[in-house]
Amino acid sequence: MSMIFEDVLNINIYVIIKIALYVCFVIISAFFAAIETALLKYTALKFEIKQHVSKYISVWEENPEIILGTILIGTNLACIGIGVLNTSLGLWIGWSIIILLVLGEILPKVYAITSPSLVINYGIKWLVKFSRVVSPIANFLVNLSMYFTGIFLRREKETPFFTKKDLQEIIYKEESISGEGKQLYYNIIDLVDKRIFDVMIPKEDIVAVDASWRLEEIINKLSNTKFSRIPVYKGNIDNIIGIIYTKDLILAMQNKELLILDDFLREPYFVVNTAHVIDVLKQFKQGKHHMAIVVDEYGSTVGLVTIEDIIEELVGEIYDEYDIKEQKLKRIGVDTIIVSGDESIKSIEESLGCKLEDEGVATINGYVVTKLGFIPEIGDKFVIDNLEIEILDRTKKFVKKLKIRKLQGG
Repeated sequence: MSMIFEDVLNINIYVIIKIALYVCFVIISAFFAAIETALLKYTALKFEIKQHVSKYISVWEENPEIILGTILIGTNLACIGIGVLNTSLGLWIGWSIIILLVLGEILPKVYAITSPSLVINYGIKWLVKFSRVVSPIANFLVNLSMYFTGIFLRREKETPFFTKKDLQEIIYKEESISGEGKQLYYNIIDLVDKRIFDVMIPKEDIVAVDASWRLEEIINKLSNTKFSRIPVYKGNIDNIIGIIYTKDLILAMQNKELLILDDFLREPYFVVNTAHVIDVLKQFKQGKHHMAIVVDEYGSTVGLVTIEDIIEELVGEIYDEYDIKEQKLKRIGVDTIIVSGDESIKSIEESLGCKLEDEGVATINGYVVTKLGFIPEIGDKFVIDNLEIEILDRTKKFVKKLKIRKLQGG
């Protein structure tokens, strides 16, 4: 009887040991899944870590392939262990897969995404130590993979893994940046992906003059526009031969009879419509250009872009040297005002005695567009935060003028 009891006890001990090992392997799998996710998150965001783990982080930054190889080795060892014990314990394969996926992969990765700094602060030390143990194997695997991908012993220049969403999240959470400052950062991030066709003035809206016109006609055209620079074409708009500066003609107006158009033509600068806005802005700065004619792949004129158009993508509407700046805020009733789109939220709150919800923007244009999710059309009327708003003017990029009436009880 005692021998039977001892056999049962021995069997139970073996089962307990196997279960304990099974749990350990699941924990090991979870550790490697979490630390991998956290490290990739750190590479993208460079969040704050504890001082004592910085030396371990430097190992990851200097040799990411080796660390990833280490994680691969650890994960596979854990999976092999789970597979062996699964057979030994007689578990249904479906349960084993569910346990491994949920507890060993999904949950730890989700946790690492939400708390990456915590995972790194407590886990990177053990990962680096394990890496030193398996480094010969990790090195072999890394070199083998490089060989098969055609980059054996050659490392390309590393580029940080940033996404637009990650950057916007960092800015949104940064309390030291004002709402207006955050909007500027958002605009900069958006500008990186934009191309010239996104910001240019289309061909149909270009104000230009024909080189065959009489000087009186050209001067009259210039005097009726608000632009300081106008393209000059010969025959049709696809053949732009130069740019006229209004101020040049104004200075020479005293001697009309001596004016020769060619004397005032400045060489046009051309860019393709698929060029990145950031690249064109750099070209403007380097070449001291203020305007560029936009052409397509066949050389036909498709639009016009100025440095002002690009800057407005960042800071909103700005005024040309010959623009007449209108009054930003005009009261037309006790509870009704007409405002410019770049008027500050604070000014509107003070004028109407109301409080608008904080949307992290500085201007009424940004506020309306953020609330609606799109740029409304001229004539649109709607109510936001107990304010009746009517759009009086807009451009393709922003709301230019609004009429705002405070409703009763607001």
